[in-house]
Amino acid sequence: MLADSHEEYKEEMIAVEAWTTIRYLHAQSKSIRSIAKELGVARNTVRSALHSQGPPVYTRPKRPNPKLMPFASQIREMLFSKKFIGTRILRELRALGYQGGKTALYSFLDELKADIPDPRITERFETPPARQAQFDWSPYTLMLGGQMVKVIVFCFTLAYSRRKFYWPSLNETQASIFEAIEAALRYFGGSPKELLIDNPKALVTNAHPAKFLWNTRFLELCGHYSFQPVACHPARPRTKGKVERPFFYLEQHFIKGNAWDSFDQFGRDLAAFYSGELDHMVHSTTQERPIDRFQQEKALLTSLPALPFISTGEEMRKVSWDCLLSYEGSRYSVPWRYAAKNVWVRPYQGLALIVRNQRGEEIATHKLSAIKGATIIDPAHCEGLRKDLRDVPALFPGS
Repeated sequence: MLADSHEEYKEEMIAVEAWTTIRYLHAQSKSIRSIAKELGVARNTVRSALHSQGPPVYTRPKRPNPKLMPFASQIREMLFSKKFIGTRILRELRALGYQGGKTALYSFLDELKADIPDPRITERFETPPARQAQFDWSPYTLMLGGQMVKVIVFCFTLAYSRRKFYWPSLNETQASIFEAIEAALRYFGGSPKELLIDNPKALVTNAHPAKFLWNTRFLELCGHYSFQPVACHPARPRTKGKVERPFFYLEQHFIKGNAWDSFDQFGRDLAAFYSGELDHMVHSTTQERPIDRFQQEKALLTSLPALPFISTGEEMRKVSWDCLLSYEGSRYSVPWRYAAKNVWVRPYQGLALIVRNQRGEEIATHKLSAIKGATIIDPAHCEGLRKDLRDVPALFPGS
């Protein structure tokens, strides 16, 4: 009786052939008792085979390696704290007296690494409306007017609605980066609370986590538009939380295989692309159109200041008495009333130069000269000059 009871509750590992036979015999309407008796196995083993969804798999139980265990703490320290590779760990263990083989060590290292999440694994999180935007850019070589031209495309994405704004430029200087950010803010009609970026040198003075330092002029821009800059972990853009590909669809459906008559035409077509197709296409993650989700966040964006951002330093130029200012080796005219005064200059999309007075008002625009040493004069800047001079009283009457 005791033997029968023992047999009743005994469960054993069986071969795949036995598992198949048990299920076959049961399909022929044989009872569990008769199958167990015919195959010489316990009834619980038959029940287990019938309930399992797959054939039995033998797994050798893990047993600690007696030669490795005395060094377990040192191995963990070398792997996780000191970041040693396997061969270095083996060499250090040999010096400590380890007598085992390298295969056993490497297997143990694999077990330890299996408990640590792969750094490529990302936890996606969703941000509330108007909380965050992401900013990045990518270079392309495009056919413009029959010539291959390098064009930088900046992308500003609102994280909640997924609305995108693209801004083309012929360079990626700090001034062009600022221009793209400002253009995006004006387009959306406000600022998010945070702007998430990678760590470009134009915006980050020192990207080392222990000595991280923002570029001062970039902080001035952030303060002007009242948003907080947030930097990604160096070389790991997945810390953005959302692993977006802001340029993939643009490349595949807009850039590839296309050519444009001019840079201006490219810019117009690009604007039609993001404000038309992308805005009204259902997003694969949110399952909503970006233009619809934007309605929930546009009123929550921070209001923009009336004037554009104007910083200090290299953006200021002194106008000469002949109404010209110097910029990158060439000279450009301004209205004569600004002679001998300080003005602000900023390039526009790498194509033009915009000049503003001290109040931030635009007073002149010139196409940037492709030749250094050129003098670019707008005749309108001298209009009224001679008339006004004739109206000045003569200093020496009768002369």
